[in-house]
Amino acid sequence: QDASSSFFQFGASLQQEALLMLAIMEEYDWHVFSVVTTKYPGFQEFIATVRVTVDHSFVRWDLQSVVTLDGVGEPEDRAHVQLKRIQSPVILLYCSKDEAALVMDEARSLGLTGAGFVWIVPSLTTGNIEHTPEAFPTGMISVAYDEWDYPLEKRVQDAVGIISSAAAAMFREEGRIPDGTASCYGQSEKPEVPASALRRPRLYIALPRHKDVVTSTKRSRGHDLLSRSHELISRGQDILSRFHDFICRGHDKTK
Repeated sequence: QDASSSFFQFGASLQQEALLMLAIMEEYDWHVFSVVTTKYPGFQEFIATVRVTVDHSFVRWDLQSVVTLDGVGEPEDRAHVQLKRIQSPVILLYCSKDEAALVMDEARSLGLTGAGFVWIVPSLTTGNIEHTPEAFPTGMISVAYDEWDYPLEKRVQDAVGIISSAAAAMFREEGRIPDGTASCYGQSEKPEVPASALRRPRLYIALPRHKDVVTSTKRSRGHDLLSRSHELISRGQDILSRFHDFICRGHDKTK
């Protein structure tokens, strides 16, 4: 990441998910556990969060083992040997979805799945729950964000509010806000995009096929939701544009 670039994150952080995993364990009095990770980016932060929380908690945690697997799925895979160190009934796993399937195959061969063992993973590991690898054991617990209780309009409003607050804070600290223009007076930069780049994404688009006939009512609701989404997105863009103009005018007055 470049020193002058900006990064805004929407959604739960890795630290928050790690704390939630520990909260689930505390709720069910699962105090004896181990941590298994691969070297997937973020594994050190995950381990550090768990260690710091355990060390400074009033709960009598018993962190038995912290195992970082090397080269999962490679010819000289040592995961089988490393997983033999696991003796606890509860295991926190941090890795990618593809890596998790390989880890679970090894764990099953060692008898670390099934009755008596609980695996808890972050949302990164499960990904799209509609496509779950067969290697995932029954009863695996995943931390996930429930979007059903978060209406689309509220999500757009919160997103615009977050971006506006972040832009205002950045302007106060650095005297500028992230924008596609070089200054408040310049024109937006529109880089030339080759036609091939516009066609390429279409190769990866697959429309779902439904055997059941979709009623006109469902079509109407879907159309209304899509129209509402476009309306909210346009409204959000308009708010951000006005916010940008407001900041620029304030900046001009301070000169």
